[in-house]
Amino acid sequence: MILRRWRTLATLFSIIVMLFVFPGCASKDQSVTILSVASGSISIAKPGSTKLANGVAGMTLGPGDIIQAGDNSTAVITFFDGSTIELKADTHIEVISLDTASSGSTTILLKQQLGKTISRVTKLVDSKSRYEIETPAAAATVRGSVMLVDVAPDGTTHVGNQEGKISVIAQGVEVIIPEWNISTVLPGAPPGEPQPISEQMRDPREDVFDRNGNPVNGYEYLDIASVSASFENGHHVFTVVVNGLVPGAVEAPSILEWDIMVDSDNDVSTGWQSPLLFNDIGVDYYVSLSLYGSKFSVNAQEITKRPEPYSKNLKYSTSESAVEISFTPGTIGNTSDFRYIVLTRKYGKIADANTLVSADKLPNQGHLAYASTGR
Repeated sequence: MILRRWRTLATLFSIIVMLFVFPGCASKDQSVTILSVASGSISIAKPGSTKLANGVAGMTLGPGDIIQAGDNSTAVITFFDGSTIELKADTHIEVISLDTASSGSTTILLKQQLGKTISRVTKLVDSKSRYEIETPAAAATVRGSVMLVDVAPDGTTHVGNQEGKISVIAQGVEVIIPEWNISTVLPGAPPGEPQPISEQMRDPREDVFDRNGNPVNGYEYLDIASVSASFENGHHVFTVVVNGLVPGAVEAPSILEWDIMVDSDNDVSTGWQSPLLFNDIGVDYYVSLSLYGSKFSVNAQEITKRPEPYSKNLKYSTSESAVEISFTPGTIGNTSDFRYIVLTRKYGKIADANTLVSADKLPNQGHLAYASTGR
């Protein structure tokens, strides 16, 4: 199962993650480094200062530092034990404590005020170590896990378990979250019971194929791991996670694409048809993030009525293993109930569909359904 929806949330919620440790008590401060600023701007506020500095790759951080990812911006922070946290656009976190005991136990304590993060915690064994993201409302514990946390201004929090062991504690109640499940925490309330996420949103490994549908190897950056979809701040938001690293450049004339192919009228007889790429839908619109040379660009197109692509009201961000594409309902004909397929593709030549080198799709059969219920 996999994370089907992520809403933006703002709340008070903490996460305690067990990490590597040896018995002991004396401690010393450690440091953490921003390894990549994938796009946009990252701002750093030092302890006791309201002045913001530009965050750059290789910059070290310490207790009291506040990190803010701006609009269309992402950052990856790597800790001294190998754990990492990805900050999505419009995310604010604070480093509270970074310690290592003389015995080897470690403490990484963060506070997440707003936005989305993905924590990848190294799988270590001693229960005295901890990795914690906190807010006043709750606490969640993990051991060697991939955890997604969404905090939005309305005070609701979603915590997802993509891998490992995670539990959430709020109002004195602890709830264990199985893999590929999600728990919702409302301010002042205990955590909600975990809800499974559709298996359609999780994709098998090593299922990349060529233009003839035959399996091909060596394209981990195209190999889809999962997709999540949500509606946030008036935008449809799709996050595509791959099993490799998202490239920062591609050698021209090749081009890479991450595509949301939309059947807006739920009618396979209209728009583009391709059993190899689109399964059983007729594509009326597509929204595409492309990489040509070292330039990312995002655009959309209405297949039947607009011959030229357009880019109004489209946003994107990238991180080391994911891309996020967001667009308004007007981009796809103001529909909120539609079928879709998610694609990754590499072409040998831009604007030449006959040069398809490799592709992956989710799902491999059938389609996904995006419904307006609850939005």
